Amino acid sequence: MADSYWLRRQRRADERMAKRERAMEGRVRRVYERELRDLEREIADYYERYGEDGVLRYRSMLQTMGDADRRLLIEDCEEFARQHPDLADMVEIRKSIYKLDRLEGLRTSVRLHLARATSEAAGGLDEHFAQDAADAANAVAETMGYGSSFYSADSEVVRQFVGTAWSDGESYSDKIWKDARAVASYVERDLSKALVRGASYQSLCREMQRRFEGQSVSNIMRVVQTEGTYVARQAQGAEMRREGFEEYFLDPLGDSRTCDECRRLGRQSHDAPFRFEDAEVGVNYPPIHPRCRCEVNPAVEDWDEWLRKRRAERRAQAAASEVSGEAVARRFGGKLKRIVDELMNPSLGIVPREYQAAQWILDAISEHFKKRSAQRGVREEQAIDAVSRPVDIRDGGYDDLDRPSTKYIGSEATVVINPETGKVITVWKTEKKRKRGGRR
Repeated sequence: MADSYWLRRQRRADERMAKRERAMEGRVRRVYERELRDLEREIADYYERYGEDGVLRYRSMLQTMGDADRRLLIEDCEEFARQHPDLADMVEIRKSIYKLDRLEGLRTSVRLHLARATSEAAGGLDEHFAQDAADAANAVAETMGYGSSFYSADSEVVRQFVGTAWSDGESYSDKIWKDARAVASYVERDLSKALVRGASYQSLCREMQRRFEGQSVSNIMRVVQTEGTYVARQAQGAEMRREGFEEYFLDPLGDSRTCDECRRLGRQSHDAPFRFEDAEVGVNYPPIHPRCRCEVNPAVEDWDEWLRKRRAERRAQAAASEVSGEAVARRFGGKLKRIVDELMNPSLGIVPREYQAAQWILDAISEHFKKRSAQRGVREEQAIDAVSRPVDIRDGGYDDLDRPSTKYIGSEATVVINPETGKVITVWKTEKKRKRGGRR
């Protein structure tokens, strides 16, 4: 799909998502690093108390734990189980507490530290994914002319995609804890093997870091990136369908990391667009695979041409509509009744563009508009007059966020409006030389 007004907005939303993921990875890694350091201190204590010639003998680790060590471990495990009753199996002591040996005590401590780290690392992911979905939905809404903040992360339209069991009947949380339990098993096995071969403290810590930190962070970020793609594409797809699109292109990024399967599906979708009603995650709708970054775009070959037609249709609809002067007066209330009366022809009803002008000003007034109008001495009625009966109308171009603007130059004020969202951007007094153009 060629670079377009549409695609630029989708890419910006994806860039923000990738930035949040990088920040998330840093946070997750720090959590596991901290818990690993605590675990390494416990292992060092074992080496100091029970080691011989710098190694822990396997036979010495099979001796029963001391009462004080056993009591402290049990209290820590019970506290975690109270806080996370659904995860109690992670810290379950698998032998009779009266026969608990040092090896099983260390294994249990490994599971406890891993469970603590995973619980903290996974905290806040609902909000993270809700923001991914909101950004994706807003990218579509902005392109359709509804503004870049149409949906909040708390919107039910956005939240409906977060935490669903969409992959093999499992939610993202299910997958994170399934991976954590697998890592715990690997670490316990590595620990036993290291002790059997008489590994040094340094060697054992390297083994622990590879699994405890490296594998855990990789697993969580795989889930975060895959789930992020899922909620973003679901939110975008739902918004596109609401806008009347029935078909879509599946567009891979096309860089060195793009897999052959996604390239094939991308080509297939451009030969024969996929229909939203036939969309199936993992088959013809992203994510196709773990860490998939494919995009979904409406099946429109020339987006700029489609957008021009869309704007023309909206203008035609506005021109065809008639709103009575009485309805407008009720809508705007007494404060602007005099202004509205001046804009209306009692026998024909209000002119559509003039009605829109008044509605734009009243609905789209922002704090920025209020501040600028107060600073620059522009009255509300002067702004409405500029939009409804301009001396000149000029294209204001696009800003650095690719937002369009139109300048309505009136006899007393100039108003800048985003024609896609109807938002009033700013206002100032019209320069004297601008007044000579005559009414349009």
